Amino acid sequence: MMPIIRRPDQSRASDTRVSGFRQTHRPLSVIMNAINDHKGVHAMKWTDSQRIAEELYDKFPDIDPKTIRFTDLMQWVMELEGFNDDPAHCGEKILEAIQLAWIEEAE
Repeated sequence: MMPIIRRPDQSRASDTRVSGFRQTHRPLSVIMNAINDHKGVHAMKWTDSQRIAEELYDKFPDIDPKTIRFTDLMQWVMELEGFNDDPAHCGEKILEAIQLAWIEEAE
């Protein structure tokens, strides 16, 4: 059995070793990206305005994209299945690009 090596400030409660392998704590987004990349599915990012617009059109076919508020648009994008990006990377220009692509998709 592999011995557990601890720093002096670590207790047994913080042991992250499982079956001889040390677990590393990573943000869920990093884990999901790795899973999706392995499946051949690439997570949508803010810059994927066309793909996002297509997904929004499919999810909200009765919504007129000309009338939505950017706060709602941002929330809807973040709730899309397959979307995985940092909200801090989003700005007005990105939301405008998504909205314009959605308008074109709806026409």
